[in-house]
Amino acid sequence: KEMAHILPLGKLLGLGLKQISKPVSKQIVTSAKTNPFISKYVRLLGQTINRMTVWTHRTADKSGTNRVTPSLTKEEALSTGAEFIGEGFIFGVVVAVTAWEYQSSAKKSAADKLKQLEKEEDWKRQLHIKQTRLSAIEERLLALESSRGGGEGAAGGWFSKWS
Repeated sequence: KEMAHILPLGKLLGLGLKQISKPVSKQIVTSAKTNPFISKYVRLLGQTINRMTVWTHRTADKSGTNRVTPSLTKEEALSTGAEFIGEGFIFGVVVAVTAWEYQSSAKKSAADKLKQLEKEEDWKRQLHIKQTRLSAIEERLLALESSRGGGEGAAGGWFSKWS
């Protein structure tokens, strides 16, 4: 159990996945650019991204969105689409790892809270037992004082001088 605190394997695994995602992303970009079947769809994605980007800029500038958006060349569209896919992959890995780390942390926090509540309940049970024992002792002490003829004054009960 102590080893888990010294070496956080979950965090190291997450960091490793983030680092591996970059070369995998480069391979995805390369495949998207070289595979004829995939590159057709990647070019379409690149053109769509271009249209959305131009539309967003025109809307922000209030220069009008009803104008024709100039198309990118095939190479530019392929490059834009492939980079978007690569960056999207890296972003997806980072989001997944972050969500997993958050969920792990939340589970640990819930377990710690449950453990603390159990500890508090145990303390309350122990306190109740001790209060019950103290009440029983006080009752026996009163009974002993009564049986000795305890009253007030010098010859009174055992603790009469403190009352």
